[in-house]
Amino acid sequence: MLSTRFTDLVGCTVPIQQAPIGGCANPHLAAAVAEAGGLGMVSVTGDPPDVVAAQLDQARQLSKGPIGAHFFMLMIDPASAPESVAAAAERAPVVDFFYAQPDPALVERAQEIAAQAGGSVTLTGDPHEAAANADAIYTDVHESMGQPNNPAKRAALVPYKVTTGLMAEAKSSGVFMHCLPMRREQEVEAAVADGPQSIIFEQAANRLHMHKAMLLLTLGPSQ
Repeated sequence: MLSTRFTDLVGCTVPIQQAPIGGCANPHLAAAVAEAGGLGMVSVTGDPPDVVAAQLDQARQLSKGPIGAHFFMLMIDPASAPESVAAAAERAPVVDFFYAQPDPALVERAQEIAAQAGGSVTLTGDPHEAAANADAIYTDVHESMGQPNNPAKRAALVPYKVTTGLMAEAKSSGVFMHCLPMRREQEVEAAVADGPQSIIFEQAANRLHMHKAMLLLTLGPSQ
């Protein structure tokens, strides 16, 4: 058992939060994580209140450990959102939200903290402004797992595709990063993903070693 501020806050015994990936973060997986001592997460995407309640109730029947709810903002119905969030909050110690514009007050606070450390935080919708003189360009899929096929969304995101031209605007030592899996020629050109500036497979390898270290730290014998 490893006690941290996180474990104290959410009531788990190991500081691990299950990734709430849509489509596989179901009540059974969340309950299994909770039973192992971590924070299980049920991906309720943008479900209506009755479905949110049913999923979390099912998870609770499977485990008494901490289980949270995860909303995917692009799929939430504004009409039912308050009731859906309320249903989750009544049943889960943690409710989180993904894929939305950050609160301006949080951005301002982040900028203040960064300035104190000699850094900066810039929020922009212009990929060229973001890439200019960058040390790294990091992207993700334009359609995440569990999202419906949406040609209009893909078309709207075309300007954000990482191309060789965009990489040329970064530093010459700049690297391309992606958490994988990816769709070549959708969010990134194959010439970039497989090119000399790409470190995507080094990322994946490092993530594996980090996961093993976390498991050893949290599940291994106490020293």
